[in-house]
Amino acid sequence: MQQFPLHIFSALLPGALSSTFFPKLRGFRASESCSDVCVTVPEAVAFLFQQNSVLALQQYLFCRLLRKMGNCACPRSLTGDTNDELIFAQDGKLKGYGKAAVGSRQKREVTFDNGAVYNGEWLGEVRDGYGIQTWDDGARYEGQWVNDKAQGKGKFVHVDGDVYFGDWFEDKAHGYGVYNHADGSKYEGQWYEDKQHGKGTEQWPDGAKYEGQYSNGKKHGKGTFSWADGSVYEGDFVNNDIHGYGVYRWADGRRYEGEWEKNRMHGQGKFQWADGRIYEGDYRHDQKDGKGTFSWPDGRKYIGNWRNGKQHGRGVYITAKNEQRVGEWEDGRRVRWIKDGE
Repeated sequence: MQQFPLHIFSALLPGALSSTFFPKLRGFRASESCSDVCVTVPEAVAFLFQQNSVLALQQYLFCRLLRKMGNCACPRSLTGDTNDELIFAQDGKLKGYGKAAVGSRQKREVTFDNGAVYNGEWLGEVRDGYGIQTWDDGARYEGQWVNDKAQGKGKFVHVDGDVYFGDWFEDKAHGYGVYNHADGSKYEGQWYEDKQHGKGTEQWPDGAKYEGQYSNGKKHGKGTFSWADGSVYEGDFVNNDIHGYGVYRWADGRRYEGEWEKNRMHGQGKFQWADGRIYEGDYRHDQKDGKGTFSWPDGRKYIGNWRNGKQHGRGVYITAKNEQRVGEWEDGRRVRWIKDGE
C-alpha cells in the first residue's frame, strides 16, 4: 500500500523561530536612540524626587552622562512645552507635560551580533508590537511580537522557500495557521508548539489529500486520506499509520472494512470485489489467515481455514445448488474429500 510521508514543520531548521535565533538585546548601541529612558528635568529640580524615587534619579543621572558623551539627545517634551518642572511632583510620580518615555513603545532598526536585523516596534529593550526580522541566511519573520518573542499573527519565510502564516506563541507556531511548502504541498489547521496538532488538512501536488486529526506533528485519530489514483481510506490513524478500524476503497471498486495494524489489514475484516466476490474473516499482515468465508457471485462458498491468503486445512465447500462437502486443502488446493464420520 502506498504511503505518503507527513511533511513536518521543524523549528530546528536554519532560519526557523527558536530561542537560539531570538537573543534579547541588552544595553545600548551607538545606532540606537536612548530617548526612551531619558527623563527630562532641569538641574534645579533634580533632587525634588530623589528621596521618593531612586529609579527616576538613576535615570536622570544616566541621561546626563549620555548627553556628555554625545550619544543621547533628550528633547524637552513632545509638545514643546518648556515647563519641565511639571513632569515630577514632590511624590516622585509623573505629572503634567514632558518626555519621560520609560515603558513607551517606539520604532527603530537594530542589527544583532549574529547578523539578524530587526526593524519594528520596541518596548524598552524588548521587541514588542509589529516588526520585521531578517536573518543573514535569508529567513524572514514579519508580524507581531510580545516581550521579545514572536507572538500573535505573523509570517515566517524559510530559506528553502517554505512559508508559514498564522498564529504564534512564544516563538512557536501555535494556534491556527497555514504552512506552504516550496514543493507545492500545504497544511492548514491547528498547531501546538511548532507541530501540527488538532484538526487539519494536508494536500500534495499530485492531488493526494488528508483531512483529519493530528497529534504532535503526526496523523493521529480519525481521518480521511484520498490518493491521487482515486483510492480513499477513512478511519483510524496512529502515529501516521493506518491503524485501528477503517474502510479502504480502491479506485477499481474493491472495498475492505475492518481492522488494521500499521497500514496492513490485520484482524477481523470484510473484503469485497467489484465482481461480487466476498471474503469475511481473519486477516494477518494483509493476508487471509485463520477462519474465514469466501463467497462467489453464483452462490458457491468456502467456509474454513486459511493460511497466507490461501485455503489451508479443513473446510466446507457449498455448491451453487447448496450441496455441502467437507474437504482438506493445502496451499489453496483441495487434496481430498473427507467422508462422513472422519
